[in-house]
Amino acid sequence: MITTETLSLKLGGRPRPQSIRAALCRNGHWCGLRPTKLPNGMLGWPDDSIERLLAGAHDQGLMK
Repeated sequence: MITTETLSLKLGGRPRPQSIRAALCRNGHWCGLRPTKLPNGMLGWPDDSIERLLAGAHDQGLMK
């Protein structure tokens, strides 16, 4: 599990962590990913989140 801040940093700082959390609050997911709420209140995103995002972008023709 990785934190929202780590997810943002691995994506180059964009989107910002608060943008990820806001989208999750509004939509129930962020780019099709759903985190687990940890006992300390933080969000834990799957370790393969980056790979899943890139695979989805490739499948949609957004990446070549």
